Amino acid sequence: MHITLFIENENKRTRVALQSSTIIDALDELHINPVTIVASLNGTIVPETAYLHEGDTLELFSVVSGG
Repeated sequence: MHITLFIENENKRTRVALQSSTIIDALDELHINPVTIVASLNGTIVPETAYLHEGDTLELFSVVSGG
């Protein structure tokens, strides 16, 4: 399946082909640690267990913490 992927910390938007059906599987396929991001699917924050579909837009935002 093909989706549009935006990775915030790289400021890069690209169309990618994935074998994955869920966001967590896509993160594994892309070698991205799920603990370090928040996922937005088609403009809505979703859990990593959400399913991906052809033509979706997945945006990955870095988690920032501090004290």
